[in-house]
Amino acid sequence: MKHILLVISIAVLVFAFSTNTVGQELGVQFDLKLGQQVTVQNTGLTLIFTSVDNDSRCPEGAKCVWPGNAKVTIVVSQKEIKLNTHSDPKQATYSDYILRLVTLSPYPKLNEQINPKDYVARLIVTKK
Repeated sequence: MKHILLVISIAVLVFAFSTNTVGQELGVQFDLKLGQQVTVQNTGLTLIFTSVDNDSRCPEGAKCVWPGNAKVTIVVSQKEIKLNTHSDPKQATYSDYILRLVTLSPYPKLNEQINPKDYVARLIVTKK
């Protein structure tokens, strides 16, 4: 029985650390996978990349009249913030900090669907 509890405890810890990234630095770009949570050091901020609400970016291999836009939702300490790749807002203020969406990957390709679990938002948090 003790071995089963030990195995379960280890599995829970491994899962917890695989979905949570702790200790990103203020002012340094970092990647956040869809569904992943991060804490920004010395700020009290917790960020979760919860969804890609729209991705109309012009796919590689296509000819478009504008680059398109992707909109993402980031939850910052329980407040939903919507950010865009090409349209405004690309950044938002929360408390004494500015959260900016630098990029969203992968970039769409012509005739290929993006698996939602593959989305990664590159973000940066700076002090106002």
